[in-house]
Amino acid sequence: MPTTNQHLRKVDFNRRFLNGIPGTFPDWLVTVRFYIAVHTVDAYLATKGVERVRDHRKRRWWLGDEKLLRRVETDYRQLEDLSVDARYGAHHSSSSDVSDANSYLARIENEIGPHLPSP
Repeated sequence: MPTTNQHLRKVDFNRRFLNGIPGTFPDWLVTVRFYIAVHTVDAYLATKGVERVRDHRKRRWWLGDEKLLRRVETDYRQLEDLSVDARYGAHHSSSSDVSDANSYLARIENEIGPHLPSP
């Protein structure tokens, strides 16, 4: 089972990758933000003793079940949808999609971050 700190290190790794992605790759700007959200949620779940969440369906279940995570469920799902579109859709993400993804992630991190240890 990955620990909270392992998830937080992955968040940091993904954020460093995100900061190096040129704006000419909006699909990756959206997708990496989603994976930062995934590890932020998983880090929080690890603080609650939840064993490794192996798929997105189970993570969505936790988002609907756990009190703090319910506050970010809508943002998480919207970010997930943008990421799915970026990865599998026939069009490229727009600058508006990137901006929305950034807002969704910021709200997720603002809600969950205070409940996580410092990395």
